[in-house]
Amino acid sequence: MIPPGVAKARREAEELLARRQARKRPGLLRRPSRAPRSREDVVAGESDVRSVLLGHRREVIGMALLGLAGLLVPFPFAPIAIFRIPVLVWAVAVLVVTVCEAWEGADKVRGAAAPILSYTIGGCLVALIRSRNDLSLVVDQFFEISGLMFMLGSAAGVFWLAYRLFNPVPPVGRRNRSTTPS
Repeated sequence: MIPPGVAKARREAEELLARRQARKRPGLLRRPSRAPRSREDVVAGESDVRSVLLGHRREVIGMALLGLAGLLVPFPFAPIAIFRIPVLVWAVAVLVVTVCEAWEGADKVRGAAAPILSYTIGGCLVALIRSRNDLSLVVDQFFEISGLMFMLGSAAGVFWLAYRLFNPVPPVGRRNRSTTPS
């Protein structure tokens, strides 16, 4: 008699092998699919970068806009109304990241808020440290360093969102599956 856990694992392994074999040999009239694989088709530990990026195009656009906002800081564009161009691109990136479905809400906030938090908090801290007890220099030091802090925050936001795109948090019901008995 086969224990229930072994029978279940055997069925899952057979299904996985059948899916892999079906992918390797397409039918005569069927083209190999360029569509991204579903989460069930990806083996644990396997990361197919191309399929993840193609399957999450909106997320890739959001990360690209966030990175572009940081890259535009050194260029002296004329502001639109009172807003500098990098801030406007950042705002569009925030809108795109907000409507993405691959990230949880907390990850969206961390990634999208990183440039502005780095700009304000990091810029203030570095300005205070660099002014050395001369408060008349704090504002000058802030505007001198804040652009670089915005760029670093943009890079941090992009890296965080990319990390969460490739390593998503498992759903609540599946987090500690390995410790529960079958």
